[in-house]
Amino acid sequence: MLSENAQDHLYRWLGEYIKSIRQKKKLTQENLAQATGFTRVSIANIEGGKQKVQLHTLIDIANYLEISFIELLGTIFELTNQNVENRIAKEIDPQNSEGYDSVKEFYKQYSSNAKKD
Repeated sequence: MLSENAQDHLYRWLGEYIKSIRQKKKLTQENLAQATGFTRVSIANIEGGKQKVQLHTLIDIANYLEISFIELLGTIFELTNQNVENRIAKEIDPQNSEGYDSVKEFYKQYSSNAKKD
């Protein structure tokens, strides 16, 4: 299981990616808030990694930003895969090497499956 700190990293990376896509499309937080039923403050918190996002909300965000949900999640997997050795591995209890191995194996399988598509 990922620690709270590792989860915080994931949500921050997700928020940064959502923000970068929104800005590239020249959309405001208010635009995204209206499209998803959130407040602008909630969108700011999502983009800042402070608010955890439910799956259906991610789908709404991806649809509004005109990116696939798979692209949105895939980007997070890529970021975590690139950082698994440096960040996530440090967050998993060193006494529990099985936890580290399972996370590493998950990302390895995801990466190989993504390359096949």
